[in-house]
Amino acid sequence: MRAQDQTDRVIIELNGPESGTFAREVQRLGGRIERRHPDADNLVVASGLSSTAVATLAARSDVASIAHDARIQWIPQTATAQHRHGDPHVQVVGPDQSTACFFADFQWNMRVSAAADAWTKTPAGDGTTVYVLDTGIDPNHIDLDGRVDLAHSRSFAEREPGDIRDYNSHGTFVSAIVASNGICVASVAPLAKVVAVKVLDGSGSGAFSDVIAGVMYAADQGADVINLSLGSVADLKVREWRQLVHYFQSAVRYAQKKGAVVVAAAGNGDENFVGMDLSALPRDLMFVPAELDGVVAVGATAPVGQVDFDRLATYSNYGFSRDHAGGVDIFAPGGDFVAESEIFDLVMSACSEYTLDGDGEPTICPGNDFYFLDFGTSVAAPVVSGAAAVTRSLIRTPRKERDKVVDCLLRSADQIGPRSMFGYGRVNVLKSAQCAASGRGRNGVAN
Repeated sequence: MRAQDQTDRVIIELNGPESGTFAREVQRLGGRIERRHPDADNLVVASGLSSTAVATLAARSDVASIAHDARIQWIPQTATAQHRHGDPHVQVVGPDQSTACFFADFQWNMRVSAAADAWTKTPAGDGTTVYVLDTGIDPNHIDLDGRVDLAHSRSFAEREPGDIRDYNSHGTFVSAIVASNGICVASVAPLAKVVAVKVLDGSGSGAFSDVIAGVMYAADQGADVINLSLGSVADLKVREWRQLVHYFQSAVRYAQKKGAVVVAAAGNGDENFVGMDLSALPRDLMFVPAELDGVVAVGATAPVGQVDFDRLATYSNYGFSRDHAGGVDIFAPGGDFVAESEIFDLVMSACSEYTLDGDGEPTICPGNDFYFLDFGTSVAAPVVSGAAAVTRSLIRTPRKERDKVVDCLLRSADQIGPRSMFGYGRVNVLKSAQCAASGRGRNGVAN
C-alpha cells in the first residue's frame, strides 16, 4: 500500500465488545473514535493517532488487529460518454415503460435481460428498497424525482459529508437503471425505491472505512438489495490490504445476516481495459468487493453493431469455478464500444445536473444533456440489483428470504456459454421472478 493511499484513519478490530477503557486510551493517545461497528467483528474507526499511538493500541490485549484506512479509486475518474409503496402482500403489477423516449432506440439492455417482459407481469419491485452505494444521486432528475428515498439517504463520503448530491453522475446513472419514472429511460424495477448511500466523492474515490460504513448502514436500515458498482484489485500479500479486505468481509457478512442481497460489479479488466479471468488470478490477488463471500459478482455482456447481444464485453472480467472462492457469478448487459460508430451498443441512463468537469467546474452533464451513454460492469450490476428487487417483491413471507432471491437469480439465468467463463449465465428478470412466485428457489444454495 502506498503512503499516499492512506488516510488519517485507522480501522481497529477488537477481540470482543469494547471495554470502558478503550475509548479513554484512544483519547489519551491523541485520537478520537469516529465510528463503531460492533456487529461487524467489533470494528472501530479512529483518527488522529500517530504511528507510535497506533503501535501502543496494537499491543493491547483487547485489540485483534489494526490497519491504516486507505483511500482508493473505486470507479474510473471520467465517464465515457410516482411510486406506490404498498403492502408487500398485496398483488400489484408494474407499469409498462416501453413508452420511455429512449427505450426503443437505446435500451436493448432492458429487452435482453427480460426486464421489459417482467414489467406488467410482476410487482416490479414494489415494496422493496435498493441501497446504491456510490457517488450519490441527483434526486431532482426527471426520471428519478420521487423514486429516491430521501429520508434514508445518507453521505458517508469523507470529503462530501452531509451531501447526497452526485457530482460525478456515476451513482445517478446506476440508480436510474434500477428504478426510474420511465419518462425518457426505462428501468428494471420501476416500483422499487432507491436510496442514496454516498461513499465516494465526485472523483469516484473513497476510503475503505466509508464504504464499510455504507454497507453497515444499509444493512441496519433493512435494505433488500445493496448495489456496489465499484471495485478494486487488492494485493493480499500486503498486510494492511489483507486486513482491510477482512474488515470489508465482516461488513458483507453482517449485511447477509440482516437479509440483504449484496450485488457488486466484477470489474473492467486490467489497466488496458482487457477482461481478466478472475478464477485464474493468483490467490494473493482479489477483486474487492465482488469476490468477497456472499456477494453476487456481475460481469458484462454487449453486442457489436447490435449483433450477438450475449457476447462477453471486451473489458469485462470473467471466470467461474466451484473450487475458487471468487470469480464472476452472473452476467448482465453492460454495453461496449468496439466500433466507434456504434453508439447504440452502449447503455443509456440518467445524468446528474450537479456533475463537475475535470477542473471542478459545474456542467449540466456530459454533452449538456440529462442522459448519456456508458459501459462497464458498473452498468451491468444494477440490472442484477433491479432483478433482485423484482424477485424479492414476489416472495410473500415476512422474512427477507435473501438466499431464495439469490438462488432464483442464479438458477434462472440464461446459459450463454461455458460455465467456466460465464458462471450461471446472463440474468433473466422474468424467469427469476417466476422462480420466486412458484417457490422453486431453494434456500441457502447458491452464494
